[in-house]
Amino acid sequence: MKSFLGTLLLILSCRPQSPIADKQALHTQLGFALSDTKQLARTVNYLAAAKHKGRYPGTYGYQTSVEYIESHLKSLNIGFIPKARSYKIPFSASNTEYFNLAGMIPGDNNQESIVLGAHLDHLRSEQQDDYPGADDNASGVALILELAKLFANATPRPGRNLIFAFFSAEERHPETNAILQGSKALVGRLKKLTNLAYMMNFDMVGNADGESGQTRKLLAWGFGSSKTALSTFKKIVAGFPITVKYEDRIAPNSDHWHFYSADVPIGMFHTGLHPRYHKPSDKPDTVDHEGLALLTQLAAQYVGVLSRTKNIDFASITGPGMELADHEYVGCAYPNLH
Repeated sequence: MKSFLGTLLLILSCRPQSPIADKQALHTQLGFALSDTKQLARTVNYLAAAKHKGRYPGTYGYQTSVEYIESHLKSLNIGFIPKARSYKIPFSASNTEYFNLAGMIPGDNNQESIVLGAHLDHLRSEQQDDYPGADDNASGVALILELAKLFANATPRPGRNLIFAFFSAEERHPETNAILQGSKALVGRLKKLTNLAYMMNFDMVGNADGESGQTRKLLAWGFGSSKTALSTFKKIVAGFPITVKYEDRIAPNSDHWHFYSADVPIGMFHTGLHPRYHKPSDKPDTVDHEGLALLTQLAAQYVGVLSRTKNIDFASITGPGMELADHEYVGCAYPNLH
């Protein structure tokens, strides 16, 4: 039997008549079902529903979102991370008690893990304004829940453990200005429990069609932190109808930062800023669900192969953006794809 990686590379070396045919071949060969566009839309719609009035930690909307994620992980029989008795992983930051959520699918090599992360929180409501946060970041949460479903039902199982992480306190704390507190707490805990081979971050992935609605686009952030991972990703993405812009600057603008700072190679999917960013207008009906499904499938193929790739190297990246201090909020510094 051909190896998992060898079979995929053989498929990618062929030139199918259309990207869809190529995708179908990948799905069939690797044992993945098609990502569920309707389920992705349902998740985004629920997490960003107007009745929830946002997902600021401690609010009704936040708590219902946590319960939604927990119920989905449980329904898929996703296990807890080592030494945890629940999906909830408590931590303290900015004189406040929070918790991240995390679950795990064991791999054949259970000594190493790949973390798939997205922040679940969003901005606090102000006066008459609520912030639904559909793209930021209900889209990322929906993508990871769909990945959990795909890998829970896939054969063969992944080569490394897959940890599905949902971070709290990513957004700026209104009093202390602290950001990225959930990922900072979780990477410290995980480093004591497993060897972290790679971290994949999904932040604002619901705008792949852009404002023009033309060819879907993706900003691949930080993939230069591993030559092996970058080479693998380029081979896989060649089979998808997506225009990719690579950005290797790594700055403290999302949850990959603390993993990279701990010498863990990272990659992030991001689909660009738009006028709805951090605005009440970031609503579910503005999300590109078909594009989100396409990115989910791309992520599944990439992570599946990477989980069986030996010796994922780490490369330190220097350059503009690296001089930014940990407390500086640079969420608006993403290059605009459109």
